[in-house]
Amino acid sequence: MKTCPGVSLAGYARAVAYCESLLRPVTGQVDKNALRVHFQRMGCFLRHMGQPQEHFRSVHIAGTSGKGSTTTMIGAILRAAGMHTGVHCTPYLQTPIERMQVDDLYASPADFVHLVDALRPHIDYMRQESAYHDISYREVGVAQAFLHFARSAVDIAAIETGMGGRYDYTNYIQPLAAAIVTVDYDHVGILGPTLAEIAYHKAGIIKDGVPTVTGVAPGPALRVIEEEAAQRRAPLFRLGQEIRYTIHSVGPEGSVFDYTSEQGTINDVQVKLLGRHQVANAALAIALAEQLRAFGLPISNEAIRRGLAQARVPGRLEIVQRQPTVILDGAHNPEKMRSLAAALRELFADRVPVLVVGVLAAKQVDSILAEVVPLARKVVVTSPTVLDKPAVAPDALADACRQFGVDVVVERDVSDAVRRAEHMAGTNGLVCVTGSLYMVGQARELWVPTSAILNQRTSFPQ
Repeated sequence: MKTCPGVSLAGYARAVAYCESLLRPVTGQVDKNALRVHFQRMGCFLRHMGQPQEHFRSVHIAGTSGKGSTTTMIGAILRAAGMHTGVHCTPYLQTPIERMQVDDLYASPADFVHLVDALRPHIDYMRQESAYHDISYREVGVAQAFLHFARSAVDIAAIETGMGGRYDYTNYIQPLAAAIVTVDYDHVGILGPTLAEIAYHKAGIIKDGVPTVTGVAPGPALRVIEEEAAQRRAPLFRLGQEIRYTIHSVGPEGSVFDYTSEQGTINDVQVKLLGRHQVANAALAIALAEQLRAFGLPISNEAIRRGLAQARVPGRLEIVQRQPTVILDGAHNPEKMRSLAAALRELFADRVPVLVVGVLAAKQVDSILAEVVPLARKVVVTSPTVLDKPAVAPDALADACRQFGVDVVVERDVSDAVRRAEHMAGTNGLVCVTGSLYMVGQARELWVPTSAILNQRTSFPQ
């Protein structure tokens, strides 16, 4: 099957395999000095490429949870305002083109191949001639997105950090505005074991004089962010203080809320993404849009409404089937699991779910399970397949789940686990697949094949 003249799906697969050859094992433990060195290496890579990130305006979004949704929402608002908009979200669920979206379309497989071809000389330089003698898969993925946006001549791009912020590979952009959505426990072996240490990394995206919005709750993490903003003389807008919202309704079709800031009030805003937590993310997206207006971006309240009503994110409280109802949610840290558990209780109060759970070994497994397993009727344990990140062995994960007094079965294949959970739930039941974005991507293949995403360049093909 041809994706465009001269580029086949086999060619795309070869380009993906070449990028994957740059993967390095992830242990979940990296010291700060190594983070700095890897960040400096990324700077060397971008300089050799000619600094593609300097050829478009941007907005930068970090946070433990909600950053992907917030990035998608501000991207949708910017598109609704008529701007040629790039969106970089990571990780992808099913195929790498998802990391590079321009307007409503992912990069095509042909685009991906051409971008990889353009990067090869720079990759060779980094591996053979630079002082670092190496470059990693994730650095290449970010550089690829930057180059795609530069070549596409986007008006602006919404860029999500991968992890942390201060030493994140995306932190070479000079954004018009920034957001730190939340700070909670994740990647503690790399970012640190305390909220203040984690916040230090997130706060690193704050640039001199650049307005920043945050949903971080009062406490040690917010104090770190406030101190960084003060040092940088960056205006800071905090959810619950300068930014406020009032929820009118939360239901299976989305939420309705009023938004208020120093710039005024927007009433009866609708957000289609499910869950009460998405209202907070939407409020931060609106706050970002308000800050961007100061740079002359023509973002009307009507564009904000349209964008939030249109924003969709695969694998986040995504209902992919009825009878039984099957929900995919990539929650993979305790904070995300709390949001998922709250949404299940609120949106599906009349049903007790059968869970399909798989977790990566680097995660806080017991804390993750404690948030959601007690809600379940039964649990089907499985294991996501990730090239550079080991998963918790299914038998060990099953033992951890049994501590909560639920019935547990093991299915090592993700597809088999989902189908078994459907059978256990029955026609009128509820199945929730969660614990890992990678596993959710593998499960989603049952309803949305990767071939359709590649052909139509969207996670929601018709």
